Amino acid sequence: MSLRSRKQTVFKELHDAVSFSRLAPFSKLIVPVGLPFLSTSKASTFLHIKDEKPYHYGAVYAAALHSTDIPFRMEPVGPSADSGDVSVAMDVNSLIQMLAGLARQNMVAILDVSMPAPALTGKQGEQSLIGSLQSLKPDVAQDMEDLQTVESMTVHGAPGSDISVKH
Repeated sequence: MSLRSRKQTVFKELHDAVSFSRLAPFSKLIVPVGLPFLSTSKASTFLHIKDEKPYHYGAVYAAALHSTDIPFRMEPVGPSADSGDVSVAMDVNSLIQMLAGLARQNMVAILDVSMPAPALTGKQGEQSLIGSLQSLKPDVAQDMEDLQTVESMTVHGAPGSDISVKH
């Protein structure tokens, strides 16, 4: 590794550390995103992405963030609603409290995507939805298991759903 490359790496790591330390007092939860080479990551298996085009990155991140905020735009269900729909609508604070782990008070969460998601037909041999998820932040261990993990998953275009979304 060249001296210039090492300096850039140290500068980037220092920038991230200072940014997190300055943001932390104002944040309940931080979700960092950013891949240096999105076109070669697992996240772009089915996407044609050119690393030199920043709007490609923007489109992927925008789609991920749009999916994340769908529960905030869901119409609340009433007491007579089908129990399968009860957990879909929530506000931002509820999601942050859930992802922060309440007792653990996690400060950082990971944003994973699967674009496009595999078919949800349940056939053997097909890739599972969970198995297709890829973090949008480098240096995230994929083979680690956290027994106290909490997650929120949003699936677009679920067949047979009659759930209303506010626009």
